[in-house]
Amino acid sequence: MNDLDLTTLRLFIAVCDARSISRVAEGVRMDASAITRRINKLESQAGKPLLRRVRSGVEATPEGLQFCEISREFVRDAANLSEKLAMFRGDGGGRITVAANSHVVSGRLTQDLADFMSLPDAKGLSIAIQEMTSSEIVQSVRDGRYALGVYWDNVETSGLQSDFFYSDQFCCVLPAGHSLAQAQDLTYAQVTNFNVVGMRTNRQAEAYVSRVGAIDAPRAKFIIEAPTHEAALRLTAAGMGVFVTSMSVFNTYKHCWDLVALPISDLFPLQFRLAYRTPESLPLGARRLIKHLSSAHADQQKPPIA
Repeated sequence: MNDLDLTTLRLFIAVCDARSISRVAEGVRMDASAITRRINKLESQAGKPLLRRVRSGVEATPEGLQFCEISREFVRDAANLSEKLAMFRGDGGGRITVAANSHVVSGRLTQDLADFMSLPDAKGLSIAIQEMTSSEIVQSVRDGRYALGVYWDNVETSGLQSDFFYSDQFCCVLPAGHSLAQAQDLTYAQVTNFNVVGMRTNRQAEAYVSRVGAIDAPRAKFIIEAPTHEAALRLTAAGMGVFVTSMSVFNTYKHCWDLVALPISDLFPLQFRLAYRTPESLPLGARRLIKHLSSAHADQQKPPIA
């Protein structure tokens, strides 16, 4: 079988959608006979008719419908491949996928990415965000599936480069009318006295307490699980319980509902870091993005102890 060309596949898809060869020919400024020849060649390769004549024009046969769907996938894959090839032009263009956990996505990352995309260094670059857990992030970067991951530093990152991104603080979010709303801060043990709104993939405070084992506190009473930070905060505003999250997440949504956030005094700060393979293995756009993110909150890093 001869190699299929993308132009023929795009024309075939357009004819199936328009149900007319003449309308497609007019739209692409091409002779209808040339399109017909291309489709005839496809049918010859398939060994079966892919289109049939009807009163209003043409329509796909059952085999044609199936081939049309396969062609759509092929054309989409080709477009994705073209984007990836653009990453090797050397001018920083192309597409980068950043793997990040939900805390980072709802916290600082989105604004930092927006700031980067406004810079000349981001010209020709597109960015996608893939949300997953920190352990999944590190493994996906290690496997080479993504160029950059942003993770909570509670996971092992051997074999990868790791840079500081930003530091955050655990807080307890509660309605402004709550009995403790005027307090300066809370301990984690105080939090566990109340019903807690949780997130299925994001119980950092509970995981922290279990891992460190340094705080004598009962387990939190999770009354409901929310799929996103926004949903959890909505439930908190509705009086379902208190919600343990980070200050940056609260600051993202604090103007939406009548809520307050109290620091949890006996939990150490959350540290978020960037994970990537060696800089030499990354395209120019990814290296520029890492440089931007690693310096965005450098003022939060404590100087080394002499």
